[in-house]
Amino acid sequence: MESVGPFFEKMEREHMIVYTAPGPSCDYDRDGRLDLFLANWWVNQRSLLLKNESQAGNWLQVAVEGGEGVNRNGIGAVVRVYPAGRIGESGALWCSREIAVGYGYASGQEALAHIGLAGLDECNVEFILPHGGGRVEQRGVKANQRITISKLN
Repeated sequence: MESVGPFFEKMEREHMIVYTAPGPSCDYDRDGRLDLFLANWWVNQRSLLLKNESQAGNWLQVAVEGGEGVNRNGIGAVVRVYPAGRIGESGALWCSREIAVGYGYASGQEALAHIGLAGLDECNVEFILPHGGGRVEQRGVKANQRITISKLN
C-alpha cells in the first residue's frame, strides 16, 4: 500500500481529482479485473476511467439470458458459487450474488455477477432464476471466464 500515496499525489498534480457521486465498476477491458468509472459532474473537467492493474486472482463472470418478455437480462436471478464438488453443502458456499444493474446513487452496472475466486481453479455454480423460472446447476466450471445461463422453458 505504500504506492497509494504517490498515486494520489500524481492525480492531484495533474488536476485529475474530481468530485463524483457515482462510481460504477465493470470489467471494461475484459481482463477479469473490475475497473472504475468516475463520471464528472462538471463540463469543464473530464470523467475518469481507472483501469485496474492489480495482481488478480481467479474470477468468474456470470450473466443470465432471460426468455421472452421484459426481463431479458435475468435481473433478480441469484448466482451461488461453491468449491468444486461441494455444491449445496452446508457451510461450503463461496459467494452469492444477485443479478442487478444498479447498486447506488446515479450509477449502473452490467447485468452480471462478477465473482472473485481467489485460488479456486474450478467451481460449481447454482442459478436460481427469478419469478419461478427454475434452478440450474453447472459443475466443473473453469475459472477466468464469462458464462451465460439461458432461462429454462
